[in-house]
Amino acid sequence: MQSLEEFKEVFNPVLNEFVDKKTAEFIKHTTDLFIKDFVTYSKNLITGGGKRIRPYLAYLSYKTFGGGNEDEEMDVFVALELFHNFLLIHDDIIDKSIVRRGQKTIHEYVLEKLSKDDRIGDLKHIANSQAIVIGDLIFSWVLELLIKSKNKSLSYLFNYFFKNVDEVIIGQIIDGDTSTRKRAGLKLIEEKTTLKTAYYSFIRPLQIGAVLANPNYGMEKLFEDFGTKLGIAFQIQDDLLDIIGKPDEIKKTPLLDIEEHRYTFFTNYLQENGTNEQQEYFNSVFGKKLTEPNQKLLRATFEKSGAITYGKKLINENFNKAKDIIRNSNLENDYKQNFIELVVLIEHRQS
Repeated sequence: MQSLEEFKEVFNPVLNEFVDKKTAEFIKHTTDLFIKDFVTYSKNLITGGGKRIRPYLAYLSYKTFGGGNEDEEMDVFVALELFHNFLLIHDDIIDKSIVRRGQKTIHEYVLEKLSKDDRIGDLKHIANSQAIVIGDLIFSWVLELLIKSKNKSLSYLFNYFFKNVDEVIIGQIIDGDTSTRKRAGLKLIEEKTTLKTAYYSFIRPLQIGAVLANPNYGMEKLFEDFGTKLGIAFQIQDDLLDIIGKPDEIKKTPLLDIEEHRYTFFTNYLQENGTNEQQEYFNSVFGKKLTEPNQKLLRATFEKSGAITYGKKLINENFNKAKDIIRNSNLENDYKQNFIELVVLIEHRQS
């Protein structure tokens, strides 16, 4: 059984080769060098970094339930990573992000190119539109890879995959809708987190890998329980990094959740438990562009309100529950250790 880093050494060249091939085929349809350039730039998002957690989870469960030839299933693992990147491109537009994995987001790159070329019209809208279409192109590659899979469990795979599509989309819709509300409430924040992170990033990849090995693997609930705890911990950890993380470490814009009026466990805690002064200050900057002094004061407000302590406690509780679920499962000890090692790896991430 490979570790995540060992898996990436095998997986990344396969992913890169596929993306290079599909990009080269696609840009042959135009002679325009300007268009060729920004379409080719989209490869950077896919090949220029990424944790590869989702394909690794599928690989891990595939091996756990008796999968004997991961090379034959590599197309499915690649499809899961491409699906993630398709969503990132759209998510960056929704979030108005200008940096992803230490590089310009696709829509930001296109906008800069259009501006430097002295183009006319609504350049921001055009740049966003081009990025959306590139994301759609990548999703077509996902379907191509899944459809050509020769695995006998393909119908089971599609059942999980299209559930995953529904879940992450409704999670995104909830996320967008709550950003328009004066209060979101803990229930909707938990619902969004379960759909957009737990099911999408953990539960469905685990189930897809298991069903590739054995359509009757019989531990669907195990992965739902484990993936839910791991997903909640992961998302709260992500929200914490958004507040306290340094740009060069997290490789994206910090405090973007606050600027985009996005509700998290931290914002909800502050609104429910902060002092009147803390709530008043938070509400005065929530959803607004933050200056450097605002950022510093806002971080201090989260800290003093107890929100950071509360969030860290939730993170630790959910990581520990995820480990306990695996320890108490019927999995063989060697496989238990592999899952626990992954939890520990995620626990200590800095981006």
